[in-house]
Amino acid sequence: MEYVKIKAHKKTYFIPGELDYVEQLTKDSILVHRLKSFRAYAVAPLKISLPLLGYNLQCDLIEFSLNYNKELDRWTFSYIGYFYYQSVNFENEKVLKRIDRNRKKAYFNSSLHFLRSLYVNQLNENGYQILESIEVDETMLKRLRPVNLDTCIIRNGTNEMILNGLKNKTYYIHYYMDYNGFPNNLRINPKTTPHISMVTFTSDWCRIRKNGTTPDATILFSEEIGEKQIGATLPSDYEVSNITDIKLK
Repeated sequence: MEYVKIKAHKKTYFIPGELDYVEQLTKDSILVHRLKSFRAYAVAPLKISLPLLGYNLQCDLIEFSLNYNKELDRWTFSYIGYFYYQSVNFENEKVLKRIDRNRKKAYFNSSLHFLRSLYVNQLNENGYQILESIEVDETMLKRLRPVNLDTCIIRNGTNEMILNGLKNKTYYIHYYMDYNGFPNNLRINPKTTPHISMVTFTSDWCRIRKNGTTPDATILFSEEIGEKQIGATLPSDYEVSNITDIKLK
């Protein structure tokens, strides 16, 4: 077995793309096992400063993996670890509002927000619509049509639910927001221009917890939601604050 010591690639793992939430990665030496797939684990806790979100994050990375999925014809990554968030002290109310705005921007249209909305059966109320691509006719043209996942949901009376029978299914997620950047309730308001993501289920047994987390790496997000990496994540107990006199746009 060949091992090589490298430094964590912050662009693909920690930084979400549009917004650079990560200021400092203080322990970034990891060991990588090079075979046909990419595997990495941390030899020391990764201490990450998230100044725009008001957190210091310590990540005990058990494993990070990058694999090519032949059935999906794309590269996918997953990670297993323990994440400890420590909220920093805010200097004044102005800083508090800025941090609150950034946290809400990170939360809305994230995997946490989407899966929580799915769990409580309030996708439309939170600005989401799930669609599937279908062929119109023999011309191979395709269109999108809304899909309802209710028949695939198993609720077992605990704080988890199961999505069953969706292995290798990929759906489009359309997310709509209002002019202030908050979710647009589709049951009340007309649709605006959607923000588009995709979700793929890699197992016939996908577990979703009430807090919006998944214990298994069986639900993969791409496009907008997928671009929010660790640098734009929030604690699993995050709740949207009641500060309302801010705009996210």
